[in-house]
Order: sequence, then C-alpha cells, then structure tokens
Amino acid sequence: MRSLVMLALLPFVALVASCGKSTSAGAEGPSVDASAPADAALTLDSSAPTGDAATPAGDGSTPGSGNACEVLGGLCLGQASVCTNGGGTVSAAGASGCVFSDGAGVCCIPPAAQATGTDCRSHGGLCAPIAGCNFTHGNFAPPSCTGLGVGVVCCVPQKICGEETVACCNDMTTFRPACDRGTFVCTISGTTLKPREQCP
Repeated sequence: MRSLVMLALLPFVALVASCGKSTSAGAEGPSVDASAPADAALTLDSSAPTGDAATPAGDGSTPGSGNACEVLGGLCLGQASVCTNGGGTVSAAGASGCVFSDGAGVCCIPPAAQATGTDCRSHGGLCAPIAGCNFTHGNFAPPSCTGLGVGVVCCVPQKICGEETVACCNDMTTFRPACDRGTFVCTISGTTLKPREQCP
C-alpha cells in the first residue's frame, strides 16, 4: 500500500520541483546578495556571460560582435512587463540576441540617464539578470535592485561608461567596477580602481 501511495505522489513531486525555475526577471543567476552594491555582486570574470543562461547566437566575447540588442544600446530582460515597468521600451528588433536557457527574452532600451536620482532608472539602467546584462556587455551601476530576485543587478548599456578595462581590487580580491553616470567607481570598501591587469 505504501508503495502505491509513493508512486501516486511522484508526478506531484516532479511538478512542484519544476515550479519556480525562473525569476520575474527571466532567468536565475548565481547566488548573489541583490541588496549589496552592484560591484559587490560578482568577482571579476572577464570570460563569457554568467548565470543560468545560454550565450545568445552570434554573441561573441567582444562588444558589438553580432548581438542585435547590444547594437541598439539595449539590455536583455526576461519579460516585456519588466522592461516597461522599469521605464524601458521593448525593441522587437533586438530580441534575437536575448535567449536565456529557459526561453527567449526581450531586448529593452533603457530610459535616458538623468543628472540626479538614486534609482536604477535615473542612472539610465534597468534591473536585469546578470546574464542579460552580460549578453550585451553592459556595466553594473551603483543602485540596488532589492526585492527583484537573486542575480538581478542594476545594469546600464556599455555606451555610458565604455568598455570595462578597469577593476576594483585590493591585495587579494578583484570586483567589477560600478558605472556611475559615465565614470567607473568602486563601491566596495578597501578596494581601489586600477587597470584590470594590475589586479590579482
């Protein structure tokens, strides 16, 4: 009898296990404290995009290498509603560059940066999954995206600060810098902004 009950419960257990695979931003990323400053989220990884996401077709390791969304100055998000709620505009032309492991995303053109303000929108960015930011070679920005899921950071298009050739480091650890309205800065106490090759 116990065996029959266990067999009957297996489909239910499988269904529950498959729920919650995606966050509201469209893809799960690595375990990150989303309330921490943007550059605290990840130690430096100059390789391929990170997170639970596949590299989009045609998206190489250098900026402008075929990702239509990056060419448009957009960022990759999981859902159109996340884009518009963040103040962005969905661009169908760039959607092909935003393919996560759990499905297609959207290319979102972020709002223009403002001279003042402390939220992600005012910095010209969107709260995006780390992988979606990396798909378009975006930069992290200082505002927090608290409450939007694990692996979601404030991301701005690379055109705001340029290519990330610097890093924030101390004698032992290296972090990605934050892009603060056109200037790379370090928000991690005890780190200094240096050319990447001078960091450990």
